[in-house]
Amino acid sequence: MAYNKYGNRHTWNETCQRTFDSHAESKRATELFLAEKCGEVSELEYQVPVILSKNPRVKIIVDFKYIEKGQVVYEEVKGMMTPAARVKLAWLKDKYKIDVKITK
Repeated sequence: MAYNKYGNRHTWNETCQRTFDSHAESKRATELFLAEKCGEVSELEYQVPVILSKNPRVKIIVDFKYIEKGQVVYEEVKGMMTPAARVKLAWLKDKYKIDVKITK
């Protein structure tokens, strides 16, 4: 069983047919998957990379991106907000005007 650097267990999600970095992320993925099937959200994407800088190459990988009520939503599942995550999310907002929804 694989763990990530924060001690979260990588979790296989049967519904989405993919592995997520944590149980919480996997659970949220199932919720969003079912919401898409019901028509509450659309164009659901997982693990969306966004380039913050080309040189040096810095990117953030946002857990989910989808459309809800006509609005594009970027969402991160965070059990704990690290300093690096805070910096990258602020950078993302400053560079692309993207606010990321944080869920626990």
